[in-house]
Amino acid sequence: MNEPNEARASPSASRGSVSRRAALIGSAGAAVVGIAGIAAGIGVGSHEVPPAPGTVSSRQRFANKVVMITGGTSGIGRVAAIAFAREGAHVTLCGRREALGREVERGIGATGGTARYFRADVRVEADVQRFVEFTASQFGRLDVAFNNAGITRDGTMRKMSRVNWDQVLDTNLGGCFNMCKAAWEGMLARGFGRVVNIGSINGQAGQYGQVNYAAAKSGIHGFTKALAQEGAPKGITVNAIAPGYIDTDMVAAVPPEVLDKIKSRIPVGRLGKADEIARGVLFLVADDAGFVTGSTMSINGGQHMY
Repeated sequence: MNEPNEARASPSASRGSVSRRAALIGSAGAAVVGIAGIAAGIGVGSHEVPPAPGTVSSRQRFANKVVMITGGTSGIGRVAAIAFAREGAHVTLCGRREALGREVERGIGATGGTARYFRADVRVEADVQRFVEFTASQFGRLDVAFNNAGITRDGTMRKMSRVNWDQVLDTNLGGCFNMCKAAWEGMLARGFGRVVNIGSINGQAGQYGQVNYAAAKSGIHGFTKALAQEGAPKGITVNAIAPGYIDTDMVAAVPPEVLDKIKSRIPVGRLGKADEIARGVLFLVADDAGFVTGSTMSINGGQHMY
């Protein structure tokens, strides 16, 4: 089974002029996986600008804040971990691929930041509880929960197995529940917390061959609105981001003619970048966004407007 935050494009048909492969690339892009390359000890994608070795950002918006990230070993989670650490946060990240997690941990440490990796499967409630306890043991508390873990198991309804349905719902939506459940009491006790959940354009608009993924991501959008109402009187904000088609290694490997068809459906005329999603995450947990809660921020180049 794939690691959370790692999408696997399985065969399914597409609609309209976009090929079957393009439709699946869209679902993978919405899940956002694979940031290419390792530079200066940090996972750096082709669009990411790393900090100078031995330094962190002078802005320090998140100095001494404690940030937990699920699916933090690749894609958006990895880029966000680097960005948070660059601005002074203490970061813990979980995932199932220890080698990648340790790589992020070492890379952030090499730039003067602080990160700790913890092996956990977000589908398993006990694993997530231990992740929260590990974070508290390392840094004394937690301030931010970024629910980023997600997978795909695509197929039309005729071919969709109950196993593939359950795996996607348990990881994408169940993992979000497990993380929030484990972190919630600590946030309530402190009277402060920031939660950001990764939804998807396909949870808003739907996608052929993705009833499981679209249901899970749509569920995240509703979950976010409901939990925001519980958290608002207690100093906790809960928001979501719905990414569109993101420029990953997987997408970059698609034939140029297919990429052209994808881009033709995006009003800004290009794919998104993982660091653009990460910047949205950082905004939603910063002090500047203290009045923002229960919102879903669409970062999709204008492909889906409503």
